[in-house]
Amino acid sequence: MVCHIARKIDSPFDTVLQRTKDALKAEGLEVVSELDLKSIPAGSLGGREAPRSGEVSGDFAHTGARRLIMAQDETGVLLPCNIIIRQTEDGVEVSAIDPEEELSRIENGRSAELAKPVRDKLQSAFAAI
Repeated sequence: MVCHIARKIDSPFDTVLQRTKDALKAEGLEVVSELDLKSIPAGSLGGREAPRSGEVSGDFAHTGARRLIMAQDETGVLLPCNIIIRQTEDGVEVSAIDPEEELSRIENGRSAELAKPVRDKLQSAFAAI
């Protein structure tokens, strides 16, 4: 079972990071925070060095999250708000949870249907990176 949307890009990490933010913005998905995983102290990682990686958090409230939460309060814990950008051996991977797949677990009959516009926006943004 594939539970995420991903794309590998053959470009420098910083270029992919900026293109990701621009593509999300173009889809109306606002970036509300970023976490540079390289900034985590090595001691917190058991002495290992953090990978070249970052996390972008998006605010998807205007794409259906409010409707999802109104349909069932607990839906908020499943919302797809994180996009991970990481350096791999063969490029930079951008990935996010698949909202339709994740929200299909909620048995209220509406969650998967309400998640589709969010998934469509993420796929469109990923295609534009």
